Amino acid sequence: MLVSYRQPLGHRQPLRVGRILYWRLWVGYCLDRLGAELQPARTVARRWSRVAGGAIARCARPVGAALASVRPRPLTDAGLLTLVTVVALGALTLAAGLGYGVAYWMLTAPEDVLVAGVAVVVGVLLLVMVALVFGARRDARAPRRRSLGEGR
Repeated sequence: MLVSYRQPLGHRQPLRVGRILYWRLWVGYCLDRLGAELQPARTVARRWSRVAGGAIARCARPVGAALASVRPRPLTDAGLLTLVTVVALGALTLAAGLGYGVAYWMLTAPEDVLVAGVAVVVGVLLLVMVALVFGARRDARAPRRRSLGEGR
């Protein structure tokens, strides 16, 4: 492409510029013009963002103080079992969705037995893990055995 520019003596000589450089110059020119036209809007937006930021900070201070004073309590066994069961069911749902997506991606049938089997295996493994964790719970009434390292 030919782009002309003015030399100090007033002579015009064509300047050979590649297509990529020409388009980069053109995009830069357009962005500069757009930035100049949007300057008033930027000024107003900057002013309003300061106002909104101050309002958010004023509202967030009491909420942050209230959250800082909250003390968590430990979960009971039933609460922990519920939490882990919900996580296991969520993982089962996620595995089924991913299996459906992979089956579609591989262009196999979405109701393929392999995909459903993988989802069920993941869910069952998580549920077995929950059963092992809660099955190994020590009975509070049973006497505690001493380990070899403890003194008498």
